[in-house]
Amino acid sequence: MSSFEIYRVNDLMIKKMVEENGPFLHRHNYEEIIVVMKGTIIHLIDFESTTLSAPFVSFIAKGKTHRINPILNGVDSDGFIIRFNSELASESIYQLYHLFHENTNTIFSSSKSFNRFISLCQILEEEAQQAL
Repeated sequence: MSSFEIYRVNDLMIKKMVEENGPFLHRHNYEEIIVVMKGTIIHLIDFESTTLSAPFVSFIAKGKTHRINPILNGVDSDGFIIRFNSELASESIYQLYHLFHENTNTIFSSSKSFNRFISLCQILEEEAQQAL
């Protein structure tokens, strides 16, 4: 993995990821942010299961054990996956992540703030594609 990756996910990609990874718990050696604009998942982090429906953002810290089970119920899924190395964030910003270790999921009550976050994801995706 490079120091930063972002890509869009939809039903087809989700089915492929499930086929490749199966229903197994796993860990990453990078940080991961899952942004879901449409869809529902069952997310197991450190053996605690939560059902989440869009819109939400989930942060998975490096080394956390987790598993995602998408609920593909005929509703189109749409979102982003952002992966980055810890070294990408400065030490002062990285210290904020401890807040997410116990509260990894953020449900957005305001569509305005979530839409701003999605705009940022789209900009990051465009920049990452241009860097290729």
